Amino acid sequence: MLKRNALFLLIMLWLLAACGSEPAATPTPTTPPTATLVPNTPQPTATATPTPSPTPIAPLVSVMDQTVVEDGRILVQQVVSPAAGWLALLAEPDSEAVLGFTAVAPGLNESVTVTIDPLQASPELTAVLIADGGKIGLFEFPGADEPMAGETAAASFAITLDMPLPAITIASQSVTEAGQVAVAEVFALEPGWLLIYADAGGVMGDLLGFIRVEAGRHSNLSVPIQWRQATARLYAVLHQDAGQPNRMDGADMEPPVVVNGSPVVVPFSVTLPLDVFVLDQPIVNGEVVVERVFVNDPAWLAIYFDEDGLPGRIIGFAPLRPGVNEQIVIPVVETAVTSPLHILIHEDSEPGDDFDFPVNDPPLRVNDQFQNSVTFATNPGNYFLTQDQAWQIGADGDTATVILPLVVLDRDVWLVIYNDVGGAASEIVGRAALSPGIHRDVPVEIDLAAATGVLHAALHRNEGDAGQFEYPDGVDTPFGGQTNLVQSPFSRIGE
Repeated sequence: MLKRNALFLLIMLWLLAACGSEPAATPTPTTPPTATLVPNTPQPTATATPTPSPTPIAPLVSVMDQTVVEDGRILVQQVVSPAAGWLALLAEPDSEAVLGFTAVAPGLNESVTVTIDPLQASPELTAVLIADGGKIGLFEFPGADEPMAGETAAASFAITLDMPLPAITIASQSVTEAGQVAVAEVFALEPGWLLIYADAGGVMGDLLGFIRVEAGRHSNLSVPIQWRQATARLYAVLHQDAGQPNRMDGADMEPPVVVNGSPVVVPFSVTLPLDVFVLDQPIVNGEVVVERVFVNDPAWLAIYFDEDGLPGRIIGFAPLRPGVNEQIVIPVVETAVTSPLHILIHEDSEPGDDFDFPVNDPPLRVNDQFQNSVTFATNPGNYFLTQDQAWQIGADGDTATVILPLVVLDRDVWLVIYNDVGGAASEIVGRAALSPGIHRDVPVEIDLAAATGVLHAALHRNEGDAGQFEYPDGVDTPFGGQTNLVQSPFSRIGE
């Protein structure tokens, strides 16, 4: 029994050795650490890492000086836009005159092309970024779309046109009484009009004449003008055919052709025929009034009495300056007045000196011939002119004013306005008192309620009390008598 137990114990020891197991160590008990607490000390908290924000894109326009041809294409090298918008080309900085535009995407846009009308361009243009602030995708500048802020959001650049340009070639010249202006050459890109204007203090004045020009080059053109309204300096201007095709609708409807931002205008000088316009007139206060005289150089205007139908002796004179002279007043020797009188233009041999004919200042010669005298009557009676017209309505709404362009009188008169019944003068609706002499653009106030669409002007004597119209019960009777009224009708135009 004892042997059996010893054998069992040996077998167990062998098995334990074969498994390599070791007896577990008994742990030695330790005392846990204790933390020392500091009263009222805040405890640290965790902080989130900040999210980086993108840097805003600054608007940028980069463009170089360039040459432009007929197609009008402008190349802008770089455009940087913070958002979808527009690139616009303006005639000048801070202008609202847009020559062309195109859409640009957010970010970098390279080699952006904008097409313009090269004839409308000025020598320097401005490319500017425009924000799409209104309806998306609709260009609304000026308006809801406004230029982007920033010094680099716009850039100016110069352009040079490399293309045939509209042009006029015209020389200084003499204009004969036929009234034709010679134009050496006109080049037009499109059909249009060539207009001739008078000068008005250094700017274009009245339109004198015009012709139509087709597209292309034209030589040796002739433009008929109203030479009596001309001045020593004229302007030739090329206009578009912007109204009804092939019809001149007026300078306002047919704007000038523009190149590099300026109209195609060529000033030129002319020598015009001597021109004298004088009205038949009574001699009032010892003076003669000559309506218009044109001379090319300083001169003298001389009044001659009549001697057997020819100029006799000089009874009055006045100086003339080069160009148009209007409403020239010439004192005359009243006791030597005849009817008719004669007018001749004399040279001013020594400008600034007194008139000393016959020693100096002889009558002007025209084409190496003596000029014909201009004659006028000094006993024309009383007469006037009327014209159809719009009425000038008074502020009170009860009256209107009509204008008579000319009244010539040798006595005190009443200018009387009648309304119309059945084509004849009827009721008096207005009047004005006038003295002897030449009266231009005479206003007469009329009763608006009594006025008709056709009115009649007539002259009445002014022989009663001053300022009192004594008719029909008085002496201020019509010229021609009650049954044969001397009158002139005129009509209202416009409303």
